This record gives sequence, C-alpha cells and structure tokens, in this order.
Amino acid sequence: MRVTIEAARGGGHNLLTIYHLGRELILSDLLPLLENAGLRVLEQLGTGGNGEGVTLLRVRDSNGQALESHEQSGRLAAALAAVLEGKAQDDPLNSLITNAGLTHREVELVRAYEGYYAQASASFDKEELTQTLLAHPKATASLVEYYAQRFDPLLEGDREAGMREAQEQFEANLHDVSSVEQDRALRGIFALMAATVRTNYFQGREYISFKIASRQVEDMPQPKPMFEVGVASPTMEGTHMRGGKVARGGIRWSDRLADYRTEVLGLTKTQMTKNAVIVPVGSKGGFVVKDPPRDRDALFGYVRSQYQTFIRGLLDLTDNLVDGEVVRPEGLVIYDEDDTYMVVAADKGTATFSDVANAISEEYSFWLGDAFASGGSHGYDHKKMGITARGAWETVSRHFRERGVNVLEDEFTVAGIGDMSGDVFGNGMLYTDKIKLVAAFNHMHIFIDPNPDPVRSFAERKRLFELPRSTWRDYDTSLISEGGGVFDRSDKSIPLSPQIREALDVYDEALSGQELIRAILRAPVDLLWNGGIGTYVKASSETDIEVGDRANDSVRVHGSELRAKVVGEGGNLGFTQRGRIEYALGGGRINTDFIDNSGGVDMSDHEVNIKILFQPIVESGRLSFEDRNALLEEMSDEATRLVLENNYRQSLALTMAQQEAARAPQLYASLQEHLAAEGGLDPVVEFLPNREEFAERLRRDLTYTRPELAVLMAYTKMDVYNRLLETGLPDEERFRHFLYSYFPEVLGKRYPEDIDNHPLGREIVATQLTNALVDYLGVSFVFRNMRDSGARAIEVIRAALVSLELLDAKEYLGRVFELDNRVPTQVQHDLMSQLKMASEGLVHWVLDAEVSDSAVVATGEASGNGAARKNGQAGHASNLRTFVEMNHGRLARLLRELPAFLPGELRESYEEHRTNLAQQGVGEELAVQAATYAYLAVAAPVLAVAQGTRVSLEDAGRGFFQIGDRLSLNWLRRGLKTMDAPSKWERMAVGSLITQLRRAHARLSRNFVTAEQAGELSAQEFLAAKPGALRRYDDAISQVREDDDLSLASGAVLIRFLNDLAEANGQPS
Repeated sequence: MRVTIEAARGGGHNLLTIYHLGRELILSDLLPLLENAGLRVLEQLGTGGNGEGVTLLRVRDSNGQALESHEQSGRLAAALAAVLEGKAQDDPLNSLITNAGLTHREVELVRAYEGYYAQASASFDKEELTQTLLAHPKATASLVEYYAQRFDPLLEGDREAGMREAQEQFEANLHDVSSVEQDRALRGIFALMAATVRTNYFQGREYISFKIASRQVEDMPQPKPMFEVGVASPTMEGTHMRGGKVARGGIRWSDRLADYRTEVLGLTKTQMTKNAVIVPVGSKGGFVVKDPPRDRDALFGYVRSQYQTFIRGLLDLTDNLVDGEVVRPEGLVIYDEDDTYMVVAADKGTATFSDVANAISEEYSFWLGDAFASGGSHGYDHKKMGITARGAWETVSRHFRERGVNVLEDEFTVAGIGDMSGDVFGNGMLYTDKIKLVAAFNHMHIFIDPNPDPVRSFAERKRLFELPRSTWRDYDTSLISEGGGVFDRSDKSIPLSPQIREALDVYDEALSGQELIRAILRAPVDLLWNGGIGTYVKASSETDIEVGDRANDSVRVHGSELRAKVVGEGGNLGFTQRGRIEYALGGGRINTDFIDNSGGVDMSDHEVNIKILFQPIVESGRLSFEDRNALLEEMSDEATRLVLENNYRQSLALTMAQQEAARAPQLYASLQEHLAAEGGLDPVVEFLPNREEFAERLRRDLTYTRPELAVLMAYTKMDVYNRLLETGLPDEERFRHFLYSYFPEVLGKRYPEDIDNHPLGREIVATQLTNALVDYLGVSFVFRNMRDSGARAIEVIRAALVSLELLDAKEYLGRVFELDNRVPTQVQHDLMSQLKMASEGLVHWVLDAEVSDSAVVATGEASGNGAARKNGQAGHASNLRTFVEMNHGRLARLLRELPAFLPGELRESYEEHRTNLAQQGVGEELAVQAATYAYLAVAAPVLAVAQGTRVSLEDAGRGFFQIGDRLSLNWLRRGLKTMDAPSKWERMAVGSLITQLRRAHARLSRNFVTAEQAGELSAQEFLAAKPGALRRYDDAISQVREDDDLSLASGAVLIRFLNDLAEANGQPS
C-alpha cells in the first residue's frame, strides 16, 4: 500500500493517488477515512497506470484549500498509508496532521493519552476530548512538543529548560481556550504526560506504552496505585496497575471497552488487600481488543496476539537484572528509580496464556525467566491442584465449625454460582461428599435438584468435572431428585414443581429464568458458594449502575434478602462490599473474596519465589532445568500445605477480631482512625462506617462485620509490613527461620545458602513476620499496645516478635489447631487469647526493659537502602539473638514455677482454669501451659525483678506476688483493664495508668526482694517502713473498693499514691 499527494496543475487542489494492488478499495468506505484526515474529496478521477490497484482522487483540505507544502502532503500521505494498512487508527484526530502539523505517529501518541484520560476521568468521555483537541490544535501540538522534550533520547541541549519552555508554550496556548471545561480537559491530558516516568514511544514500536506515577495526578480516582502502565495500539488498549514495586496479580481480557480502567482499578484494590498475606503487594492488568473477528477460533488467536502486545508493552518499560546488576531498557529517558520486578498471572480470558507470556520473557532475556508468569507448562496447575477452592474451603469450614458443623461428616445444603467445568466451582463442589447441591446456575443454564443424594450427586459432579468441557446440560437427569431438572437461563417461563417450590421456599408456580436465579440466590440453604464470574449481590442502598456489571443487573439481589447461613466467595466480585456488609449485619457468615480466594495468588507467589531461588542454581549447573521441574512437582503437596495454612490462620484471626470487636467496639473504631491517619486507609473508598454510622450501629447493639474487619486486617498487615521493611528487623539472624519456613523443607536442606541470598529475602521475612504477628496476636494488637504504652509502632512490633520467639508460639498454636472438631471452637479461641495475654505481658516487659529502644535505633531507619540497614544493625543482631536465647530458658522456668508463686485467690483461679480446660479435652499439658499463659501478663515483670536484683526467679516471684497481694494490685489492674473508657483520650489515659501501675509494682518488688536479702522481712513490714505513704494508699483503695467507685479520676489518685509509696520505699530510711 502506497499513497502520494501531489500539487495539481493549475493549483487549488491536490491529486491523491492510492496504490493498492491486490486489494479492493470502495469509495464509500474510503471517503470517511479521508474526511477524518482533514481532506475533502472533490471527485474520483478514475484509475491510472494499467488500470489495476490505483485510485486517483482530487482533494482539498478541510478549509477548501490545496495543501500548502510538500512536507504537509508527505505527512498526510504517510498517515493515510498507515491507516489503510491497519498500522494507525482511523478517527477524526487524524485531521491534526493537517491542522496541527503532526505526524501520524504523533497523532497516535495524542490518541493514546486521550483514550487513557477518558478512562481515568469521571468528567470527560472520549468524544468530548476529541472535540477539545481538534478545537485547539496549537495546544495539542504543544502537548506533543512537551512530550518530546521530556522523553526523546536523542534530544540535544538542556532537557529541563526545553521542558519548561514547552510547558510555558502550552500554558500560553491555553489563553486562547475560552471554555473552562476544555481548559480542564487539556490540563488533564498534560498532567498525565507530566506524571509519566517512562515511555517506549521513541523506540518506534507499532504500539505505545507509558508508565504513570499515578499519585502525582491530582484528579485520578481513588485508590491511586503507585504506578500504572497504559498500552495502546490500533488493535488494543490496556492498563496495568501496581500498588508497589514488588507486586503481582493477573492480566485479564476485559469486555468493558468504555471503562476497562475502572474495572482493573476495582480489581487492583481487591488484589491489594488479598496480597496482604503474600510477599508482593497487589497489581492487576486488563486489556480490550478492537474490531475482533467473529469466528471463535480466529478470535482466540486474535486475543492472544493482543495479549502479546500488552506484555511487550510492559516489558519495554521494565528494568532487567544481569549478573546482579540493573540494566535499563535502551532508548528510554527515565524519571523513576530502578524497577526490575514485574510478574503476571492468568485471569479471565487468559487462563492458557502463561506460556505465551514466558516466551516473551525469554525473548526479552528477562531475569525472571519463566517465573515471570506463574503456571504454564512448568508451573503449578491451579485447577489440577484445586488450590483456590481448597483455600476458600478452609475459611468456609471455619464458619461451619463455629456453628458446630463438620463439613467432612455432616450433610449440608448448597446453592451455587458456576458449573462443573470451572476451576473454583468444580473443585469447590468436590471438596466433600456431604454437599447437597440443591441449585446452581451459570451464564447458560439453571440446575435444580430439590432433594439430592449427596453421594450419587458427588459422583456425577466428579464425572462432569473430568470431562474436557461440560455444562449443566451434560448432567445425568436420571440422578436428579423428583421435581428437579436443568433449564435454560433464557427461558421466559419455567414451571416450578412442588419440590422446587419447597426447596427454594417460593410460592410461584412458574418463573422466568432470571426470576428463578434470584430465587436461588435467596434460597434458605446452609451455604451459597460463588465460583462464577459476575456481581450478584449488592446492598439495597446501591444502584446497579454503581455495581458496574450490566450483564447481571436483571438477576442481582440485595444482601438483606439472602437466607443462606454461610457464603463462600471462591470467585472475585460476586458481592459488592456494601452487599457483604448488609448481609453480615443481618447475621450472615461471610468474609470477603480477597480472604476466601487468596489461595490462588498465594500459590503463584510461592511458585514465583521458588523459581527465582532456582535460577542461579540452574544457571550454575547444580540442577538441570528438567530436574528443577521434577522437584517443583515433587514439592507441590508441601507448597499446598503452606498456602492452606495462611487461609486457615487468616480466617481464625478474623474470628478473634470479631469477638474482640464485640467486646471493645471503640477499640476498632480507634484502629480505623489510626489506619486512616498513618496506614493509607481511605474509609470512604473501603465502605467503612463513619462516626455517625458507627454510633447508630452501637445503638442497635451491632459492631464491625467480618467483611469490614477483613479490610482492617489487610491494612494492618500492609502497615506492619511497610514498617518492618524500613528497619533491619528482617535481617535479624534470630528471624532467619521465617525465611526458611516460607519454602518447602527440602529446599532448606539442599540449598540453604541460596535461600539466604534470595533477592526477595527481606520481603519474604517481612511478610512472614507480619502474618505471624497479626494472625497470632490479633488485628488490634500493635495499635492497642502503642496506645496503652506510648511506644512507637516499630517498638511494639519488635517487642511482639520477640515475645513470639520466647513463647515458642508456633509450636503452641500447632497443638491448638490440632483440636479442630475435637473440642468446641470457643475453647480454641480461649487458648488463642491466653497466648495473646502472655505476649502482651512480655511486650510490656521488653518495652519497660528498654531493650527495644536501642535495637530500633540499630535497625537503620535513617539509612537509605537495604544494604545500609543490614550493615548498620549487624552488630546488634547478636544482641537480639543473645537476648532471646538468654531469656528463653528463664521464661520457661518462670512458667513452670509460676503456679507456686500465685497467692491464694489467683492460685484458685488458675487451678479452676486449668481443670476446666483439661475437662474440655485439650489435654493436661496444654491446659497447664494455657492456664499459666493467662497469668504471664501479670507475672512478666518477675523476670526484670530477678535480673535487676540478682535473686532467684523463685524469690523474685514470691516477692512480686506478695507485694501485689498486700496492695490489692491485681484487683486494681483488673478494674483498670475493664474500665469503660469511651473516648480515645480516656482509653489512652487508662493505658497510661496501667503502665504506671506495672512499673510501680516492679519497682516495689525489686526494693522488697533487695531488702529481704538483708534479713527476714514480710511485705507488710517492708511497706510499713514508710507509714505515711502506705496509709494514704490503703485509705484510698479501701474507700474506692467500699464505694465501688473505680473511675479514671479515682484510678489516677490511686496510681499517684502507689508511685509515692514506690518512691518512698526506694529511699533509705
């Protein structure tokens, strides 16, 4: 295809010649194309040459004039040829070639940013932006000039000065823009360009990709990712968003041409919270295809080729690692830091594309190799492993277990979204043969089995799952109970048998397919299992437009209408968050999709990090590629176990948070405020209650729901993770076992040095530490202890991690988890609470001992990079290790001896607790350990007393509890802890009083045991040495107890008198 434009003899017009041998051009198709390019066709002159493949036209520009110059004609001819060959798009923006003096390549750049701004802006659509750009060609041309000054790698001279001059010219051109809205539109496109930090535009590709620092763009919708990459070509558009540098998530083929960015942004938000359990933060990508073929086979190939373009667009802008050194892409001017981590995963419409992505990774010699896209020929097959569904069943099983149901032994009814050919639905419905699948639907069919036989229906579902392809129409209808059947979703009227009406609890004798689906969603079943695609449940206060899933508007129901006891979200976005909250406020058991189905992304994360570990091993010849693949397969069961442990622990942490939020709702309201102020949480975006809404809930005796607590847990984890990475704590030798525990055990035995040198070692340890701390100790633990102690977050985090090491928490909890379905779940929850109480006591002991202060300084918070942090704290790693090792044995001895120290009332309470636990089936050893943990929160200062006075633990313990017993400090402590303190400041004041009480008790105890060493002395005799201070305290506490009047004011008075007593007894008589 070749196009020429020449001046005609006599002037006043031009001759346009199109050479198109072998291709027919129809004039009616050609005219709009030429008009879009700013030409008016006067007449067709016929054909030239030998009469074949040549079209001659007489043309003028849009103003009725001949083209002014040979240069302008050449630009336009090149553009028309590109459009006719499919290398450039055909739309009115092409008139910028004549009106603004742009090349067709420059128009493609403008078009790419125009399209992306239309996706990102809530104010302008593409048509409005096109009109604006065409109305102001000078401003449009200055946008292109600014871009060239910013990114042209061949530019000579002062780049910064050139950018300033181009921006000033753009601003000057805006003076001619009279419309406020058009001014805003042009400034919006400029803002995108100014926030762009990389582009492949000058590499000469047929597609354009650009990387935007999203948070630099003021009017980007929330939440703003750290980076997003736009990719545009004549045949596709797409976006990839990342919440941080180390991020992962799937790439989907979207069908939302008008708002694919909105779809991907919502998925990125979900992925950010879902990825709180794994090393990378969340990312998500999506692309749309233009003018796809109608043939199914041709469509598949077309989508794959557009996916390849999208992947190349991402890798064009990604740094590489070669021999450990960062290598940046050629031909790029870069405005951000090194950025080498880019991984992708399969998603909707791209399930079979992992090998395609990894082939491109190999083409680019990208350092991640086939770790770039998880899955594929040499990765973990999620459907075969059933990992997403199995992970969701870990969380769903907890819902049932806490209701007294064992899903592996007790039958239960299910309604489902999906079919047996799908991964999540199919694997989910094969988890147990106790499932009674009453009804299910997909995009084509509705399946109803009013009274299913669990065993026979399980076998039939298994048969369907093992078919290459299946629908509900393939189900053997002879196995369906009386009155049931398989129906078309599109049916106008479906007769309902008495059995169906009873199973679904409806009275209609016939329903349309859409109405029947709504009835299934509202069915009174034990479990509603979502394994499909689409959003089916919203809040009654939401509109379908807000949901953004028009395909399912006709079948969507409200959360308040659901009658299922439990919901399992194997698929993404089945519920809106407000729909979940509405259902949960009505008593339904539900988490969120990012909690339930995190198993898939967790498994992908393990696969990627294992492959990264293997790379130097394979490259050095210590392991062949084939043996690597065999070892990956060999480790699949253990990798699965590691992933499912995370699902189990997260759902348990949510239950513990739910119980705590019911007891202390204001604590979680304060946590929400803290995360909003310091943890990046936007309560409005995450649909969390504001103060007025929360006050109304309290009036209705309601508090935070599990979906809301899941959000708070995710942001707590992200906050802890980020704080850890700012320090040297992930490099501490004492925490090295957290790195090893991430990988299958065989790798630690064979390749310990490679694990130690893993490129993401710090991030893996930080993730493991974060999950252990939050899952074991609770969502509110760090915040509550910050508030009560006045310590910084990182000080509490460090002290908490030390406490988990000292208590051997993993071993203790392993025994607790083994009690599943053997003891009531509340007994397990109580055992968890004992660990939290013990850890809290140790945290305050560590903080009071000022161990954390020096260590936090040593974590290198002021250092500029990870290496500096690591080196800066190297001398202190042994300090922490020594501290833990020195005190581990002392703490174990204290726990063994503690019951003997307890005075009468506490000893009786301890024995009652231990006996009760043993009688409930936890075992004598665990009962003793848990009952002892319950008193460690009080007894932890005994360690400091013994160390400070150099007496035995036995003497320190006896002295400590004698002082406490004489002064009724246990009563005072218990009263302060349970005191109603509705406001944040009152709660902080109470926390301060408890801290002062603990320190005063420890100080009095040290003085007492020191005095005892000098001679036999009772606690009364010791305290009576300062009679005035003792009398004031005794009189005050007696009065408070007699009047039952422990308040913030009276408590402050008591603590002041106690401090006076401690100070007096610390002075010589």
